[in-house]
Parts: sequence; structure tokens; C-alpha cells
Amino acid sequence: MKRTTSDRALLATCTLAFFLACGGGGSSSSPTPPVGPSITTAPAPQAGYAGDTVTYHVVAVGSGNTYQWLRNGTAISGATTDTYVLPVQVADDQAHFSVRVTASAGGSTTSPDALLDVLYAFPAVVAGHDHTLAITTKGLVYAWGVGANGQLGLGDYQARMVPTAVTLPGPAVQVAAGWGHSLALLADGRVFAWGNNVSGQLGDGTTTTRNTPGAIPGVTNATYVTCGYDHIRMAKADQSVWLWGYNAMGQLAQGDKTNRLSPVSIPAASSQIADVALGELHTLILLTSNSLYGCGDNGYGQLGLPTSSGEHLILSPLIGGVKAIRAFSLYSVMIGTDGLPYGTGENVYGPLGDGNLTTRYGWVAMSTAGLPASTTLRDVVPGQYHTLFLGTQGSVASVGYNWYGQLGLGAATTTPYTASQGITGLNALLVSAGSQSSYALLPDFTVKAWGYNNNGRLGDGTATDRPAPVTIPGLFLGPIPTGTTHFPPVAGLGLRTKGEAGRRRQWVRRDALDPGDSLSSMLNVCMLTGSTTTGWGGSPSVVATGPIGVAGAVGAPDVILNPQGAGFAFWQYYDGTNYLLTAAPIAAGAAGAGQIVATAGYFYNPHAAINPAGTAVVAWGQISGSRFGIFSNHYLSGSGWGSPTQVNSAAWTAFTQTPDPQIHLDDAGIATALWVEGTGASSPTVWNHQTVTG
Repeated sequence: MKRTTSDRALLATCTLAFFLACGGGGSSSSPTPPVGPSITTAPAPQAGYAGDTVTYHVVAVGSGNTYQWLRNGTAISGATTDTYVLPVQVADDQAHFSVRVTASAGGSTTSPDALLDVLYAFPAVVAGHDHTLAITTKGLVYAWGVGANGQLGLGDYQARMVPTAVTLPGPAVQVAAGWGHSLALLADGRVFAWGNNVSGQLGDGTTTTRNTPGAIPGVTNATYVTCGYDHIRMAKADQSVWLWGYNAMGQLAQGDKTNRLSPVSIPAASSQIADVALGELHTLILLTSNSLYGCGDNGYGQLGLPTSSGEHLILSPLIGGVKAIRAFSLYSVMIGTDGLPYGTGENVYGPLGDGNLTTRYGWVAMSTAGLPASTTLRDVVPGQYHTLFLGTQGSVASVGYNWYGQLGLGAATTTPYTASQGITGLNALLVSAGSQSSYALLPDFTVKAWGYNNNGRLGDGTATDRPAPVTIPGLFLGPIPTGTTHFPPVAGLGLRTKGEAGRRRQWVRRDALDPGDSLSSMLNVCMLTGSTTTGWGGSPSVVATGPIGVAGAVGAPDVILNPQGAGFAFWQYYDGTNYLLTAAPIAAGAAGAGQIVATAGYFYNPHAAINPAGTAVVAWGQISGSRFGIFSNHYLSGSGWGSPTQVNSAAWTAFTQTPDPQIHLDDAGIATALWVEGTGASSPTVWNHQTVTG
């Protein structure tokens, strides 16, 4: 029988149906691929200075996972654990890091990208006479206030009521502001200047004012720059020191009174100089030997000399025992090696804070009554007619002229203050003072301002004077560093804008320069290193040891946790000759580098930090009768401190010289008090703690 085309089609269809009905063609669906591990803690963005290390860390569900870290989507050789420790390099700026987590069953999950910001500068706000500059950790520069001399660098001569970005050819590491001019030191060692140039302030060989930044010809490898009203001082990497600008009173130390339109050197090496301060008509240079030298005008006693006669055309010795030096207008202030502030010069509005309004031709003690009694002075900063004091815990006080509210006390007054007054509620890393305005950098890298606000000096978008600190809207000087250091590796002297930006978990330097400190007074630095798999590895190494060079007691210990929750403690001790700095890991249940002994001295407050599991790492210091510093430490275990294990079982008894207890909170909000106690000078002094209820 002849089959038609339709018959053939019907047969094919039936055959296919029979084939499929009998199981032909295999499974009807594809296998489900393995599911990747769930990531509970993704890597966080990081920020650090070149030479630092930053740590990326991931937490994923499950055991037996494997890891592969990626840079901009490309696998990083050898980066195969849950933690990736990255040495920061400039080339990595804005790179994206992620991690691919693979379960033992084969499924993979890739984390979101985490950015790396390479940082260049410590954040700072620097007040000139009537304009202000700010620099971010990324080296961006902002300007606001009066612009009549082009000092804002924005291409015109107009004022700005809010911080406005200044265009520079690269990141800056430092800025300086004078009467009507500005300078920026770039990361590549060049110096740019703009603004008033009638006396050669811009250092370009001319007297032509410029309203945009221009490089100072021939200047390379600069490491530090600062300025007075109309003269400038710079240091270079070859240790040479240079000045230029206005010289009518011999403030350039050249032996004459001729202005200099380009940088000229002075016979001093920057390695010998610990700090420098430039006022309106005078220059002060502090040597590493704590000896102060000066030149220029002493008409108001600003050099601290006993008479007002004559100008000093070369550097002359003034006084010893100086730790830090500052100057503004016609007076000078310093911190002595005794840690106390002193002032000299014009005092008609009381900026010297010595209880009266008499101009001083010699150094007088300044009042710190406005700071808390337990606070150590970190910095003293002069303005036109007022002075700011900064304590080590961030407290701020002020003294002097208050017509516009520049003292920050909540109300302007026509009568100046001759003793310092505390500014309520202000916690600052550094402070700066201009003509009649004041500024503070806060731990969150925002900025507050107060005082005179004509032409937008306070940067808050108004011309309204502010008698109490107000936040400058939108001004953030971060990113905040997350790396192993909290200040940039910038060479130079008198690091006036350095401050401690809040103690963070990854930071491991015990002491560094604060405002008011000089390189010669810097305490030794200790750093912890270790394998990438264990964070710091539990094997600390001392980067710098040796004499601190100051007498005193054993330093209160600090405790820091690495990302894995391991604890390390830092403390200062006395070896019979010198005061040294060291560090040690804190092992669970272990004693420290000494034991509690009879003491004729006293104990230092315990410090604590809490790891993610709620375990508290505690450290405390002590002094024996032989004046050797001893250190002890321990873990507090328990569920979030809810049931703390006592390190010492002694009951609280009568005690002598017991420091104030400290209170620490865990993540659950449970409070624990820490203190040290003793039964007498010849009895063992012990450490104790208890949960705080109520």
C-alpha cells in the first residue's frame, strides 16, 4: 500500500510518543547545582596610608570552606584564607577587593566589592587671619571665608560662605594659611601658593598677587611648610631650612630687613628643629634640645625678652625647657617640658590667661582652669586676641577676647576673660584659631566652628556670628583610617596638625605625635606583626625601643584587639635607667610580664577591650617599691561579661592610692567596673572587677 506524506508524519509522531513513554531521552530536568555558602559578614571598605597594612575579612556559614580573594575581579595569588592583609600602595587606590567562598560541596558565593582608599594627609582645619583651609585624609583641600586677596585659590576675589574645593595637580599632605595667602605641600614634594604677594609671600620671585594655586619655582622634595602673617618657612628632605616673604623686622633671620621674594636658607638643619612658629613680625624655632631661638620684633615682648628695644635680625637664644611653641599676631605661647603652658607678648585682651590684661615681656604661666582637673595639656593654640587649650581627652578651654563669641562659651561678652573657661560638650582632636574665629576637628572627622562669621568665616553658609560651636554642614575630612597607623608617614617638623583620630581596633601604635608634641618628645612606637591567617599572629615585635627621655611613672596600659579578637597590651615601664615602651599578647588565663608585688607607689587604671564573642581582654599597670614597672593582664570570660570570672578573689578592702574605676559595656549592654586596690603601702595591691547592676 502506498503511504502518503500525512501517513508518514502520523507514524513518526506515534513512534516518538512511544519512545518517550518508554523512558527515552533521559531525565526531563537538569541537576540542581550546589548552593554557595551564605556570607554573614562581608569584607568592609578599608582606608590606609602608603606603607600601612589594612585587613579584609569575611565570615561565611559552614565549615570546610575555601577562599580566593580578588582584586578588581582577578584572583590574588596566595590569598586563600578568610582574612586578607594588604600592604597599602598608592597603585591600589580605588581598587575593589572581594572574596569567592567555596563550600566543601562545591558551591561558591562571591562577596560584594570592598573599596580601598589610599590616604595622604592627616585631616586638619587651619585658620588664617580671615579665611580657613581644610585638608582631608585623601589630600583634598577646601577653602572658605574672605577672598579679597585671592587667598581661597578659586580664580576670583570673592568670599565663600561654605567650604569650596581648591584645584591642585595632586593630593596635598599639608596646608598653611596666613593673613591673605595660602600654601599647600603636595605628596610629590612641590609647594603651591596663592593669594596676596605684595611682600613676596608666594615665593615666585614677583610681587604679583595670584588667585589660583601656582608652584613655587625650583622647590622640590619639600617636607614641611608653615607661615605667619606674611612670611613663610619650609623644610626640605635634604635637611635644609628656607624662609621668604615680609622681613621688615628681621623675621627671616638674614641679618637685614629686606623682603625676600624667593626662598632663602638659614644655617640650621631641619633634623635639629623640633618645632617652629611664625607670628606677625617674629619667628620662633625650637631645637630638639628643647632650646628656643627667635628673631624679628620684640616690641610687644613676643620673643619673651625683657625689653622692647630693637629688632633681632638673626636667630638668638631665648629660653630652654620648651616642648612646643606657637605664635599668632604679637604674642607667643609654649608648652614647657613640665607640660604646662606659658605665654609672652601683647595681652591687652587677655589671651595670655595670666589673670590680667598687662602685656608681658617675659614668659608667664597661663591658666588651664577651664580644662578638667585630671586632663594633661595636649596643645595651646593662639588666635588674634584669644587662645584655645586642648586636653589629652579632647576637652577644650579658651581665654581672652570674646566680643564675637570666639571663646565658644554660649554667649558673646564685651569683657575679656583672663582665666581659661571650659567649652561645654566639645570633644576635639585638634583646634585652630584665626582672627576672631575658632575651629575644632572632631573624632568623626567633622568640623565645628564658632565666633566671628562676617564673609562666611565659619563656613556654615551664613554671616551670623556663633557664640557656641556649630557643625560646618557637609564638611567631612575622611575617610577615617582603618590601617595599622593613625597618622600618615609624612616627614617634617613641628607637626602641628597631627592628632589622634580616635582609637580604633586595628590601630596598634601606642604613642605618636599629638598637637603640641615635637619629634624629639615623641614616645617610642611599638607595632605588632604576624601571619595573615591569625591577624597579628600573637608574636609582637618592637619596632622602636630606647629611652623616652622623660621622667615619670609607668604609663597606663592600652588594650587593642585584632579582627580575630586576640588581645594585645601596650605599656610603658622603667628598667632602672630609662622609661621604655613594649607590648605583649594576652593569652586566655595567663599572667602578664610580672606579678603583683608590694608597692610603695600606685597602680594605673585597668583598660579593657571586648572581642566579638563578648570576652573582655583586660590589662593594668603597677609600680613596685623599687620603681620598676610591672604589668599584668587577663581575660574575663563569660557570656558577654554577664557572669565574669574574677581575676583576683580578694574582697574590696581599705585601699590607698586607688585610681578611679573604669566602666566598660559589652554588646548586650552589661556593665563591668574595673579598679585596683590595696590594703596599705606594704601589702599586696590587687586588681578587681564586678558586674554593675541597678
